[in-house]
Amino acid sequence: MKVLLKNYFEQSPLIVAQDLIGKIFQIKTDLGVLKLMVVETEAYLGDQDSASHAYKKQTESNAPMFMDPGTLYVYFTYGMHYCMNVTCWPKGKPGAVLFRGLQPLSGADILYRLSGKDPSIKLSNLTNGPGKITKALGIDKSFNGYDITKKSSKIKIFENVDFAGKVVSSPRIGISNNKEKLWRFYLSDCQFVSKYKFN
Repeated sequence: MKVLLKNYFEQSPLIVAQDLIGKIFQIKTDLGVLKLMVVETEAYLGDQDSASHAYKKQTESNAPMFMDPGTLYVYFTYGMHYCMNVTCWPKGKPGAVLFRGLQPLSGADILYRLSGKDPSIKLSNLTNGPGKITKALGIDKSFNGYDITKKSSKIKIFENVDFAGKVVSSPRIGISNNKEKLWRFYLSDCQFVSKYKFN
C-alpha cells in the first residue's frame, strides 16, 4: 500500500477530509499493530472558519495547526477525552481534519484492551466517535505535534485501492458557529460512524 506523504496533506482540509474516507489508518502500539479504515471526518478551515480553534490567531494550544501538513493536533475537550486531528495546507496556514470514525480491520482484541472495554460491547462502539477513537488507540496529548509523514512514525495513513464505498456529507457535530457548512464526511450505511441525528 502507498503511504500518504506531506504533499497529500498540503491540500485544502475540505479535499483531504472527503478523500480520507476509505483510507487505511495504521498505528503501532505496545500491544501490536492496528489497521483501521477511516469512515468519518470533519474539515476545519483555520482562520476562514469561525468553528476552528485557529480562527482568531495562533496560540500555544493551537500551535500544531500552523505546523507542517501531516502533523497531529490533539486536544482535550469537555474535561473528558482527547480529539485527534491531522493538519492540512502548507506550514503557517492553519487547517485540520478531525477523525470522527474508524472501522477496525485488524487487532480487535488490542482495541478492547486499550479502551478497557469488555468484549461483550459491540466493536463498533469502540471507534464510532472522536473521543472513543483516541481512547481505543491510546492517543493522548503526547501525540500533539506528532508528524505522521516521517518514515519512522508510529502512525501512517495508506491508500486503499479496493475502496468503493459511497461518501456523503452533513453539517459538523457539536459546534455553535458555521453550523450550516456540510463539512462532515462519512461512509454511507456504516455502523462505525458516530451516531447523530439532525432535526
